[in-house]
Amino acid sequence: MTRFQVFSSTFFTYLAFLLVFFIYYSGAERVGGYLFIASNLAICILCILGLLWKNTQTVSLKNTFFLFMFVFMGTTPFLEYANDVTYWGRVKPSYDALVYSNIIIILSILIFIASYIIGYNGRAIAKTFDKSNSYLSDIVKSSPKLGVCTVFTLAIFSCYMTADYNNFNLLSLFFRGGDFDRLEVSRSTLLIYIYVIKPIPVMAMLYIWLYKGNESYRLLLWFLFFMCLVFVAPTSLPRFYAVTLYLPLIICYTQFFDRYFSYQISFVFGVLLIFPMLNGFRYYSSTFDISKFSLSYDFFFSGHFDAYQNLTKVVELELITYGHQFLGVIAFAFPRSFWPDKPIGSGAFLAKQEGLFFETISMPLVAEGYLNFGMLGVILFISIFGYFAGSLDTFYQNLRIKKEKHFILPIYFIFIGLSLLVLRGDLLSSFAYTVSLTATFVFMILVSILSILIWKNIKRLICCNNG
Repeated sequence: MTRFQVFSSTFFTYLAFLLVFFIYYSGAERVGGYLFIASNLAICILCILGLLWKNTQTVSLKNTFFLFMFVFMGTTPFLEYANDVTYWGRVKPSYDALVYSNIIIILSILIFIASYIIGYNGRAIAKTFDKSNSYLSDIVKSSPKLGVCTVFTLAIFSCYMTADYNNFNLLSLFFRGGDFDRLEVSRSTLLIYIYVIKPIPVMAMLYIWLYKGNESYRLLLWFLFFMCLVFVAPTSLPRFYAVTLYLPLIICYTQFFDRYFSYQISFVFGVLLIFPMLNGFRYYSSTFDISKFSLSYDFFFSGHFDAYQNLTKVVELELITYGHQFLGVIAFAFPRSFWPDKPIGSGAFLAKQEGLFFETISMPLVAEGYLNFGMLGVILFISIFGYFAGSLDTFYQNLRIKKEKHFILPIYFIFIGLSLLVLRGDLLSSFAYTVSLTATFVFMILVSILSILIWKNIKRLICCNNG
């Protein structure tokens, strides 16, 4: 490690422990029960150590996991417990459920570390996709300008569809909901628009970054970026979705996250400052109030960080569905009209079981595992996530060292943001987003390749006819 890296690691560790100290100090007079305090503190310490472990790359699925656990399963639960905060009209979890949940979280962190090491030391991703990457690259680079023109055309189509859905109302493009006269479509059509059509301009920028080679598309990229800011405005998206789409652009087109601990610090900054401000764009009304955009830390006690409490209630109620909820994840694309009893999201399922007045709640991955198969499910779900994270992180690290590009890279960058949704849940919606966004990017590559192959065949036929 360089001297700067040693200093950064020391400084980050100091700040993290200082934050934990102030959180515990602020609630020390109101909190009893040393088992909860000790287990909660163990979670925070494990997460800080996890962020320092294998920190060869600042942006990684490993760092995302430990940052999520630190905020959602470590510091926030203590503040909720100290301030006696519960959400959606639920009965406060029992003390035993809190302690048991903390033990499950500690075990899940240790399971993640073990499975991550196995994945990190393997070459599963490289063995699976290296040959296909060479084949795709050879085709695209044989006619790069045609590929760029193809994805740019798709981006124009996407922007037109977005404008049409918003009835060409400029203000409507920047808000998620509100008093706007938007196009009325079926739910399935709306989901296809949100998951597949709307993000195409961002995917087009990622495609150009991947395959531009020595060509310069500076003006086109600026124009595409402008299209993204207007037609895929971060303020018009759920917060995690905005992170999922715009984080890859920052990674690909800037060196911002090359700085040591920049990702970790940006994550904390985003949670503390940016997320509360973006919350003001959820709904627009004629009685518009600018105070919605002010920084208020009531945001942290208004249900946005309900993941831990949802885990404790699953544990307390001993809810185990023996894989029934997971069936809904696997068959997420199957229309409910053909399967009326198709499982709903696990968050909504828990809300119904508790009789809460609000049902769109989260369900963290740890709780999803427990809800489906008990402790065996926790081990299974976290092990799969850890192995997957380790495999992708080492794949990215090797490409960084070689300074090579691969069609999996943009998908990996997208997964960084999506992993937050997967970890927070519920799994049904996060799996749908993951499959849809991955399929959209792969679809763009395949369409560009198809257009190149068709053009080559046309030219070959013309040459044959002229000959």
